[in-house]
This record gives sequence, structure tokens and C-alpha cells, in this order.
Amino acid sequence: MQDGFYKSRRIAAPIAGNVIAAFTGTEQVVAVAANAAAPFAGITDSVGGSGGLVDLQLTQEADVRYGGAVKAGDPLMAASDGTGRAIKAVKPGSGATVTVVGVAQLDGVADDIGKVLIAPSVLLG
Repeated sequence: MQDGFYKSRRIAAPIAGNVIAAFTGTEQVVAVAANAAAPFAGITDSVGGSGGLVDLQLTQEADVRYGGAVKAGDPLMAASDGTGRAIKAVKPGSGATVTVVGVAQLDGVADDIGKVLIAPSVLLG
């Protein structure tokens, strides 16, 4: 387990390890982040979750699965393919919102386990 603050959250369905999790809108239940607009809840630990709970890392540097080419220093957001993988954040179109989960600490490509310094923020289009 990485250093940082962890919090257990309820899940409605199994969730993989090292992916971005988002709040579902039902109390504090989380699911895989489906896209960059999903409300950031944390990064799942390496085990992921099944059976009703998952541990989420909320601070510091976390392991996260990349969904494309990433360079150290890139802001990261959830990919729009529903996998919760992290990709380079891009400014959204007018009226849209992107949730940035943090800043990449390692270069990598799709399916690499990289590092993200968790620093949630929002980009407005």
C-alpha cells in the first residue's frame, strides 16, 4: 500500500485496482470514473474492490493505470472509455467541465502503472 490518506467507500459493483473512482450521486457510493466530468472520489488501491467496499487513496502520490501516452508533469483526467484509466487532461469545450485528478509523476503509455500526485481541480470550458 502507498503512503497517503486512505478511505474505504461503498461500491455497487466490483472495481479494478489503480483506477480513478468517482462518486455515483448515491451518498458516498463510488464506481469507476466513466469520463473526465465524473466527480473525483480517489484512486483505488492495487487490490480494487469487490464485496461492497474499496479503499481509495485521497492524498500524496498514487499508482494509477494510464490510458494513453503520458509525460511527467501532465495534468491527468479519467479517460472517456469508462475504464477509469488516467489520460492527459485537455481543456473542454465551452460550457463543459473536466475534473483533473492530479499531475503525472512518470512518463508512460496505455496500461502502464504510472504515478499521479493527487491534486484535484477543475477545468472549465
